[in-house]
Amino acid sequence: MINNNIIVTYSNEGEYNLTSKVEFISSDLNYPVKLYFTGEPVSIQCIHEVSGPGNWYIWPYARCQNIRVVDNNGDLIFNKVWKYCENSDIVEIEFINWCRNFIFINGFNPNGIVIGSHNGLGGEWVEAYKQDLIGNTLLIEPNMVPFHQLVSNYQSDSRFSFKQVVISESNGFVDFYTDSDGSSESSSLIKNNILKNHNESSKKSVKSLTPGDIFNNNIQWLHIDAEGYDARIILLIEDEYMNNLKFIIWEHIHLSDDEKENLKLKLESLGFRIAVGKDYNTFAIKN
Repeated sequence: MINNNIIVTYSNEGEYNLTSKVEFISSDLNYPVKLYFTGEPVSIQCIHEVSGPGNWYIWPYARCQNIRVVDNNGDLIFNKVWKYCENSDIVEIEFINWCRNFIFINGFNPNGIVIGSHNGLGGEWVEAYKQDLIGNTLLIEPNMVPFHQLVSNYQSDSRFSFKQVVISESNGFVDFYTDSDGSSESSSLIKNNILKNHNESSKKSVKSLTPGDIFNNNIQWLHIDAEGYDARIILLIEDEYMNNLKFIIWEHIHLSDDEKENLKLKLESLGFRIAVGKDYNTFAIKN
């Protein structure tokens, strides 16, 4: 997006996310100005002060983020609203199309589970929610700070329920690796996966449930962001529940080749077709 004063460009940096670059090219603005990146429901993700023309700022978590600029007089001088499909991953687009088709065929919105919801602002399921295409949904997030942000963002919608737990093969308390204040969005049951993005980690004891504790026969879709535990979770789900699932999204960036292959064989044996997104997600769909 370009206007006479500010340029916004998007790019995929590495495997992890969509990046936005905001450049300030005009000397006519009332500097300093405040640059905001906001999610929906309303949540300020980043604030950056720009002192003058010729400066730029890169935000590495641009998906589903609105971009706003307020000048030194307090006037909103720039407001770029995130638009679905403009920079959407194929995973998000396919999930929305599947939801629409499911509703057309069945007459009700599909129910789901999100494992690793974070604050609920950036998952591939969020746009489907905005378009009123999902039904009752369980949101799971173990980290304290994003969990409470998640609840605040969605507590007014009775379709959502919440659990502050991890999902694993254990029912009880397990070691969980995160940052010291519980605000990280890249925490894991696997310590080495956290150290790929952080210099150190903090070990906490958190409640764990198994997939059998959270699934029922009326769950049609699943979204997982478990920092390397994704394949293990899917492989733990009983076939009774897998037979009811029609759409699954997971992160592949921390999975080994063996894990990817075992998951592929399992899902294809159940009738799923698998496709890889342009970023770090894979999805499986079944008619």
